[in-house]
Formats: sequence, structure tokens, C-alpha cells
Amino acid sequence: MLIAFVVFLNGFIQVIGVVSVFPFFALAANPGLFRQSYWGQIVLGWWPVMTDRQLLIACGVVALVSLLAANLTALFGEIIRSHYVFSFGHWLRCRMVAGITAQPYGYFLTQNSSGLLQKVLNDTLNFIQNVFMPLTDVLSRFVTLVFLVGIVCFLQPGIALVAVMILGGVYALIFFWIRPKAQSIGRDLQAHNRGQFITAQQLMSGIKPILIHGKKDHFIGEIQQHSAKLVPLYAWQPVYSSGPKYIIEPLLFGSMIGCVLLLALQGKPLSTVLPTLVVLAFAGYRIMPTIQLLYMQLAQITTWAYTLAEIEKELCTLSLMKKSTPEVLIKDSVEPLLFKQKITLENIYFSYPGAKNPVLTEFNLTIFQNRSIGIVGTTGSGKSTLVDLILGLHRPQGGKMLVDGVELTPPRLAAWRAQIGYVPQDIFLLDDTIAANIAFGVPLEKIDKVQLRNAADAAKILYFIENELPLGFDAVVGERGVRLSGGQRQRIGLARALYHKPKILILDEATSALDQETEAEVMKTIKSLHGNLTMLIIAHRLSTIEGCDEIIKLHSQVLPA
Repeated sequence: MLIAFVVFLNGFIQVIGVVSVFPFFALAANPGLFRQSYWGQIVLGWWPVMTDRQLLIACGVVALVSLLAANLTALFGEIIRSHYVFSFGHWLRCRMVAGITAQPYGYFLTQNSSGLLQKVLNDTLNFIQNVFMPLTDVLSRFVTLVFLVGIVCFLQPGIALVAVMILGGVYALIFFWIRPKAQSIGRDLQAHNRGQFITAQQLMSGIKPILIHGKKDHFIGEIQQHSAKLVPLYAWQPVYSSGPKYIIEPLLFGSMIGCVLLLALQGKPLSTVLPTLVVLAFAGYRIMPTIQLLYMQLAQITTWAYTLAEIEKELCTLSLMKKSTPEVLIKDSVEPLLFKQKITLENIYFSYPGAKNPVLTEFNLTIFQNRSIGIVGTTGSGKSTLVDLILGLHRPQGGKMLVDGVELTPPRLAAWRAQIGYVPQDIFLLDDTIAANIAFGVPLEKIDKVQLRNAADAAKILYFIENELPLGFDAVVGERGVRLSGGQRQRIGLARALYHKPKILILDEATSALDQETEAEVMKTIKSLHGNLTMLIIAHRLSTIEGCDEIIKLHSQVLPA
């Protein structure tokens, strides 16, 4: 409502700014004629008696003040609209991020992370800058245009009608002619921006194997291909959006000359038509850029309309998924779930969409508190899937999981996960300090320094941090921990799992990528925790789970067709 009010106010004040020059030029051309005219008597009725010179000065001051007010109002309107538009962009990005991250874990297994980033960051930014902002500007300029055309119609209805038909007709014809071309450019921009973004992220994420295998030129070549195809697309955009003004400007100037000649042929003295001509010229000066910008913004919206389609598609998809899986709507809804005795998996059945065979069928398992369970099996036997089910990342399609006899349901997931420490095979490290990576997600000012040292000490990495790193816990690990060895990364991951004092520690093939010596050191650290935590250790090798209280062997499910 505020935007609508500002738009209307801006259009009204723009008209006042244009009309305010009429008394000044009318007085300058013929003071006596102005004093005797209908509008002159109305204007003079508002002011005290003044000489022609005083009246001319007063009208000049009023005209300047009115024009300044019109421009300041336009600037104020621009600020208000920009703040509203970019606030909406902020809300939209946050909603998309929240919506995407609220989806079940299985959703991410079917999505390209670069594509999701493209939608959340690039598409929303392009939508705000190239669709939504121009759309609010279109509304503002349309209102201003209607007011200005109304003034011209009031002064010279015949001239206004011809001008509207010519200008409006030319712009309408050009717009509908270039609209399919602009839409085609938009589709190509979408494809090549997405392709460039995905390839660039793959290049940076996989730089090590890419360099080792000598495939750098392949990825660079793909980026170059997308980038080269973007050049003509961006080059033609201003042609389609700005081209008409090069045709319209001579036409408009010629129309003004025609008006002068027409009035002269009618035998009217120049002094009598000068004020009207000045107002028409000034109105034309305001109308012409308004029409041109209006056209440019419509062309821009047409070109970038695909961003709206992408965002709408993603939001509709997320909305449908929320309706089909209402548990993802639960936020900060924590029902108490304390683990004191045992975890029970009863008749668990799980299969991935499109898979021929289920991963787990009629699976049963009981895990008692402070016991160590080793889980081994061949690739594809369901070890990681079992872990994801226990973590609540997947929901069983049959059977149920109980914690001390209480079923694990979506409202209890947050309380359940708060009791778990998780160490995967590939430790995800932030490009941040050691402290930030161990505390992981805890604001810097809220990190418990004592607990930080205790977790690092339990993970047997405290000595390395305090004695071999000059900055200690403030040392930056580099992107994905490139400045650390494999064993050091795993110990940081273990310290992270221990920082929040978990009751359950899950190690999902946490040592499979390490050499035997480093694995032995890490496992020695893990075994020192035996009896203090409930531990699930998933591994390929039996040697990794020596010393566990119980060992579970999984086998691949192969059922007859």
C-alpha cells in the first residue's frame, strides 16, 4: 500500500512540476495576455498584487521549487521501491533456503547441488534485479505517463491523440515483434548461465583429481563454450531494449516542428503559443524517456521471465513435498526423547525409489546403552542406509525404530539427533578456524573453550593443535581442510562429534580412507571411549571393529524378479 501511494504521489507531483513552468513562460512571453486569461486570473487570485517583474520572479521560484520537489519525490520513490524490492528478495532467498533444507534427506540424493545454488542465489538475484524491480518501476512510470498525457490532452487534445497513437503504436509494434526474440534470449541465458555455474563449481570442487588426470582443459573448454555463447546474448539485449528510441527521437522532434508550423499556419502569434509549446516540449521531455524506459523494462522482464518460472517451479515443488511429507514442516518442535537403555529397530523395510531390490527387509537390531556395535558388510549391503535410518535422515517404509520403547517420530528427531555424535568417512570441514570446525555451527562468541579443549584432547589432537599450529585453535584449515592430513581431518571430525557430549557415537566408515598406521592411531583413540558411549562402528574390514561388544554382518539383498 505504501508503494502504491508513493507511485501515485510521484505521478501527481511530476504533473505539478510540468504545469508549474506554464505561468512563468506565459508571463515572459506576454504579461498582459496572461493577466487577462482564464488561468492567469486563477493563478493571480492566489497571490497578492504584484508588478509584472515581481510576478515573473515569483513564478520562476515556484517553477524551480516544483521541479525540485518532483525530482526529490521521484528519488524518494526510488529509495522506497528499492528497499521494498530487495527486502522481498531477502525474504524469497531465505524462504527458498529454508524450504530446500527442510526437505527429507532423500530429496538431496536426486538433486544437483549446483542447480540448487543457481536457483537460490543467481535466479533470485536476477529475478529481483531484472523482473521485480522493473515491474515496480513499470507501475510508477505508467502512472506518471497517464498524468502527463492527461496534461497534454488538456492543452492540445488533437496533438495528444496523434502523439499517443504514433508513439504508442510504434512501441507496441516493436515490443510484440521482439518479444519472441527476447524470450528466446532468456531461455538461452538460463541454459548457459546454469551450465557455466555447474561446470565452474565442479572444476573448483574436484580440482585435485582434475589436475592429476590432466582434465583441466576439458572443464575450462566447457566453461569457455558457455561463456562464449553468453556474449552475443548479452550484446543483443540493449539492442532490443534501447533500439526503438533511435527511431522515436527524430519522430518526436519532427512532431514538435510540425506543431510549430501548424500553429504558425493558423496565423497565431508566436507569443501566444510559446507557453503552450514550452509545456508541450517539457511534457514531451518527460514523456519520451518515460515511454522508452517503460518499453525497456517490459523487454527486460520478458527476457528474464524464466527466473520467475524457475523460482515458481521450485517453490511449488517444495510446497507439494511439504503436503506429501508433513513432517518436514515441523520446526523447533521438540518432544522429549532421552536414551537411557536401548535402541530397537523392529522389522525395518527400506528401498530407494526406482531400485529393483530393497536395501533392508525385515531387519531387526537392538543396541544397548554404552555398548559398542560393529557393523560390516560388502558395498551395497546397506551399512550407510542403516546409519541414515538411525540418524533419522530416512524414514523406514516398514517397521519402526524405538528409543527406550518410544517410537522415533518427526517431532522427536531434534531431541534424538542432539544426543548423537556422527563421524563420516569424508569429513566436511569449513574454510575456517580449528575452533569453528570443532564447535561447528556455534557462533564464535558462544564457543565453550573448556569443552573445546576437552573434545580435542579426547580425540587425541590437542597436542597437534597447541604445539604444532602457531595460531592454535585459531588456525585456518583451508577449504575442505586441504592444509590437514587425512588422520588430522578425521580427528577434527571426531572432536566435533564429541564437543556436544553425545550419548551415541556413530562412525560411518570413518577410517576406511586412511592408511593402516593412521587408522590404527584413530581407532586407538576411538577404543579409549569404549564403555563411556554407545558406539556404532561401520566398516569394511573386520580388523577395524576388533574389540566391539557385538558384530553385525550385512549382506546385499537380491530378491527374485
